[in-house]
Formats: sequence, structure tokens, C-alpha cells
Amino acid sequence: MKLETHGQVNFLRLEHGKANAMDETFLGQLDEQLDKHQATDARGLVFGGTGKIFSAGLNLVEIIELDRDGMRQLMLHLQQSLLRLFALDQPVVAAVNGHAIAGGCLLALQADRLVAPDDGFKMGVSEVALGVGVPATGIAAVQARMGPREASIVLEEGELHGPERARELGMVDELVPREKVLDRALEVADRLASRPRSGARFLKNALRGDTVARLRDQLPGDTEKWLDTWFSDEAQEQLNAAVESLRKR
Repeated sequence: MKLETHGQVNFLRLEHGKANAMDETFLGQLDEQLDKHQATDARGLVFGGTGKIFSAGLNLVEIIELDRDGMRQLMLHLQQSLLRLFALDQPVVAAVNGHAIAGGCLLALQADRLVAPDDGFKMGVSEVALGVGVPATGIAAVQARMGPREASIVLEEGELHGPERARELGMVDELVPREKVLDRALEVADRLASRPRSGARFLKNALRGDTVARLRDQLPGDTEKWLDTWFSDEAQEQLNAAVESLRKR
């Protein structure tokens, strides 16, 4: 991963394998780049990948053998990283360059605005199809963007949606030709970052501050409940089948 400067905003380029699958290495690199970003004078952040995949979610092949302690460490780290993006006190825009699946979708939804391609991508919170719960930071991000009906559809049905449906549900804000996704995301971030910081920070804290405080207090307990779903017999059967399929590709 690397951080690039574009005027008054930074672009965090996600680069971790061909699918930006999330594991401890991915999260460590993400934290490192966020540290670098917050040490600059940038007034906004854009993050996104390259190619046809934004992020495929958790790196199942790498983490399937983790025991409960190992998964606890990973999920606490993941949720802390997601919450860091969600709470960042400046404009955050996701340049959703391609497929954003499960945890990859939740990563994108931490942003204030999402720009995505107008064709050739799928996006969805698909955990329920594997018998796994959605972590609390993910649920909060979905609820922050959507009304109750749309949030229920996205979380409980677990389907992958194409561009128009994703916009209809409120998962993304704008659809543009694939080659223009990053440029448009930078434009949106620059526009938002041009506003006086004091008012923007006040509003973001007013919109998200209570949620952030609640999540930080409840994170350990919520993670234990999530782990119960991950290690359920039904989920383990589905997860191992998914891993076997991935290994054959």
C-alpha cells in the first residue's frame, strides 16, 4: 500500500495481492498508511484499489485455521481499523474501483461518500450466506448510510448487487465510467475538504460521535458474539467449502 498526495487530499492505494483480501498483513499496512496520512496536512482522504477488485473481504484461505484466540485478535484489529476510518474527522471518500464483497463492502462503507463504476462490479454484505454474523462496525456503517428498510435488505438478504441496485439502496453515491472513478472520488473529496474545517468536524462528530463511542465501549463483547457465529457448525461447514473452492482456482 502507499499514500499519494493530490493537492489538499491524500489517496491511499490499497495493494495487497490480487483481491485485497484482508488479514493481519493487510490491516497492519492499512494502519501504517493511516498513520502517515494523519501526520500530513491533508484535509481529506480517498482510498481505493486498482483493477477489477476493490476488496474480496477476509482472506479465508489464510485465516480458516485460526483458533478462537487468533480470530479474536484478527477481528478486534479489523474492527478497530474500520472504526478509525469511520471516525476520521475529515472527508473520507471510497473510490470503489471494482467488486466489494463482504468485509470489502464494509470497508468501503466506512467512507462518507462512495464513487463506483457504472458497470462490471458487484457489491454486498454477504456474510449471512455463510452463516456468519456481520461485525458491529459493519452494521453501524450500513445504518449510517441507509434507511431501516434498505439496511435490512443489505444485511439480512446478503445479496451481491450491481451498480444501479447498489445506488438505489444507498450503498454508493455516484456511478461513473470505470476509468473515471478515482478522478471523480478525488474531486468529491477536494470539494468537501475545501469547506472550513471547524464546521465540517463538528457535523461529522455530531453524525457519528455517539456511534463511535458506543462501538468502542462494546467492541469486546460484540466481537465475542460474532465469534460464536464464526465457530458455529453451520458456518464452519460453509466456510470450509468456500475455502476449498478458492484453493481450486
